[in-house]
Amino acid sequence: MPLYMFKPFAIRPFVWGCLVLAGALVECRDATEETDSDRALRRKLERQAAARPPEASLRLGVIHHLDGIPSGGPVEWTMEGTTVQIEEAYLVVSAIEAHACEPGVDDYKTPAGPRMLNDLSDWVVSHAYAHVPSSATRLGTPFVENLLGESGRAQIIGSIAPPPAAYCELHAIVAPADRDVANSTSVRTEAIRGKSLLVRGRTRVDGADDWEDFEFGTDSARAIELRAINPSTGESPLVLDSSTASAMLLIDKRVDPTLFEVAEYDTAAANTILERLIDRFEIHTF
Repeated sequence: MPLYMFKPFAIRPFVWGCLVLAGALVECRDATEETDSDRALRRKLERQAAARPPEASLRLGVIHHLDGIPSGGPVEWTMEGTTVQIEEAYLVVSAIEAHACEPGVDDYKTPAGPRMLNDLSDWVVSHAYAHVPSSATRLGTPFVENLLGESGRAQIIGSIAPPPAAYCELHAIVAPADRDVANSTSVRTEAIRGKSLLVRGRTRVDGADDWEDFEFGTDSARAIELRAINPSTGESPLVLDSSTASAMLLIDKRVDPTLFEVAEYDTAAANTILERLIDRFEIHTF
């Protein structure tokens, strides 16, 4: 049919439909078009991202292995006609720090070719900044570990994002728990607060029917230096050489009856147990 034979009312809806569609396309373009302020903000964020130093990933936690002790306890022995049972034992790790190797100091030599960014790590994380509650190389989350809990079960405390480097040392800080301590054990936080080690148990003299309960602990603080290793190979140092590098380091310890064998149940005894335990700290290898 020739175009001139169309009635005005027949062509009008088609024309209006085209106009509406065209208007919608214009509005869509205006909504998605980047403004000058948006463009400036995007470029600023891109510059900041490009200037940000690269970060690796390091997960940190604890693990222990029971030797001659049933999971959950108790630890039991007999001494001079008295049976002793240790029913609970808790340790507080308040912080864990990763320390980069110092060429010429840690028996470490910077490899040939591209540097391992150890100098960069010193620039990114100053010595002072590395000792605030949390930083790129320090996990400052106080954590309660149940020393009689399930043997061989890893407990992840948290993660840090250190700059790529070779790391020679890991420092574990044992210190009294505060109100912010992460506590997933059965002991009440109020009971462990102010203590770095808490031990509970009971004694019974041979022939007696009743047990006598005891509890002792210490507020001593210790910094334990451990050799940082690759947990898969056991080799030192731990090399995190790029922003995609990652590792998991667990502070391991062996818990057996000899750890708790003391003559008294007081602060001095708690310090003795703590020193014995610290001597057993090592980095877990898989």
